[in-house]
Amino acid sequence: MRLTIYRKMVMGFGLIILVMILVNGAILLQLNALSSTVRSVLSSDVRALDGAKQLRTLLYDEERHAQKFLVSGDTLYLRLFVDAAAQFERQLHTVQILSAALRNYPPTAAISRTHIRLYHSLQNQRRSYGRSTDSPSLTREAVRDTLELIHAHLDMLIASIRGAMGRSIVELEASSDRALQIAVVLTIISVVGTAIVALAITHTITRPLRVLREGTRQVARGEFRRIAIKSRDEIASLADAFNEMSRELKHSHDLRAEMMQQIAHEIRIPLQSIHSAYYLLTQQIRGPINERQRELLDTIRKNTERIADFSNQFLDLARIEAGMMEFDLQPIDLPSLVKSVLENIQVSASEKKISTELTMETVPTVDADPVRLSQVFANLLSNALKFTDEGGTITVMVQPGHHAARVAVRDTGAGIHPDDLPHVFSKFYQAKGVRPRGTKGSGLGLALVKAIIEHHGGTVSVESVPGEGSTFTVELPEAVDKKTVAGKDQS
Repeated sequence: MRLTIYRKMVMGFGLIILVMILVNGAILLQLNALSSTVRSVLSSDVRALDGAKQLRTLLYDEERHAQKFLVSGDTLYLRLFVDAAAQFERQLHTVQILSAALRNYPPTAAISRTHIRLYHSLQNQRRSYGRSTDSPSLTREAVRDTLELIHAHLDMLIASIRGAMGRSIVELEASSDRALQIAVVLTIISVVGTAIVALAITHTITRPLRVLREGTRQVARGEFRRIAIKSRDEIASLADAFNEMSRELKHSHDLRAEMMQQIAHEIRIPLQSIHSAYYLLTQQIRGPINERQRELLDTIRKNTERIADFSNQFLDLARIEAGMMEFDLQPIDLPSLVKSVLENIQVSASEKKISTELTMETVPTVDADPVRLSQVFANLLSNALKFTDEGGTITVMVQPGHHAARVAVRDTGAGIHPDDLPHVFSKFYQAKGVRPRGTKGSGLGLALVKAIIEHHGGTVSVESVPGEGSTFTVELPEAVDKKTVAGKDQS
C-alpha cells in the first residue's frame, strides 16, 4: 500500500487518539474504583457508626423503662421497654448488615445474648408480679449491671466500626496514591508515545524534504547528481520529477559547455591567422609600411589580444563548469606567488603613476594549482589597475584567515555601486554603477576567479564604497601537511 502524506497523518493522529482513549479509559477505571471505595465508606461504615450510636440511646431508654417498671410494677413501662428492645434488635441487625466486618463479630453476639436475657428476665418479673406480692427477684442493680455490660460491648462495637473506618480510609488513601501513580505513569506513557509517533511522522516527511533541499542546492552549484528518496508518498513523486529535471538540466548544461568550447576553439583559429598576418606586416617582409598603416596594425593587435583573452577566459570557464578542467594541486608558498604576480603588473602601474604596496604575514601553506592561482590574482590586480586613476594606490595583503590564508586586493579606484555588488561574480555581468570611461570588460574575469577559488575549496568576496575603492578578499584552506610560510613586509 502506498503511504501518502495524507495517510501517514491520518494513521499517526488515529494512533495518538487511540492511545489517549486507552489512557483515559484506564484513568477512569481507577477513578471508578476509588469512587466505589468512597461510597463504601460513606454508605456502610459511616451509617453503621451512626446506627451503633443510636443503639446507645435506645439502651438508655430501655434502662429508664426497666427501672420504672421494677419500681412501680406498671406494665405500661414494660411495654415501652419491649418496644425499645425490639427497636434495639432491629437496629443491631441493621448495623451488622451495614458493616460486613461485624457480621461474625463476638461483641455483637454478646450484646444480642445479654439483651435477650434482660428481656426474658423482665418478662419473668412481670409474671411473678401476677402470682404473688413478694419482692421481685430482679433488682434495679442487676438491670443496671446488665445494661452496663451491654454498654461495654457496645463500646467495643463502636471501636471496631471506627477501626474498620480507619482501615477503609487507609485503603482509600492507598487507592488514591495508586490511582495517582497509575495516572501519572499512563500520562507519561501517552505523552512519550504521542511524541514518538509525532516525531516519526515528522521525520518521514522532513527527511526527504531535506534531501530534496540539498539536491536543489547541488543544482544551484552546477552539480546534477541524482537524489535518492525511499518513501512512497507525494515527496517521492516530487523527487522523481526533480531527478528528471536535473537530468535534463545536465544534458542542457553539457550541450552548452560543449558549444562554448567549440565557439572558443573556432575563435582561436582565425585569431592565429590574424596574428600571423600582423607579424608579417610589422616585420615589413612584403615591403615597407607607413606610419598610418603601423597605427592600424597596432589597433588590430590590441583588439586581437582582447579577443584572444576573452576566448581563453571563456574556454577556461566552460571547462571548469563542465568539470573538464584539470588542476595540479600542490603545497604553495602563497606570499612568494602573490609577490611574483604583483611584480608583473608593476610596469603597467608605473605607467599610470599608481603605487603598489605589499604586506605579508606568516600564513599556513595552501594546496593550490600555481598557474590557476596566479591567474586569479592577475585578474584581480588587472581589475584594480583598470579602475584606479593616476596617483592611486593598490594594496595587497597576505595574512592568516578564518580557514588558513587570506589575500586581500584593495584599490582606491571608482568603487562599485551597492546594487551591482551581489552580481559582480556573475558570468557576463557588466556593472552599471560607478565605472570610468574606457574600462568596459568582458564580464568573465571575476566569474572565472570565483570558479577557480571555489574549486580550491576557498571563497572570494568583495567590499566597496563608490568613489573610494574596492577590496576583493580570497580565503584559501590549509594544506594537508599544514606547513607554514613566513612572509616579509615590503612596500
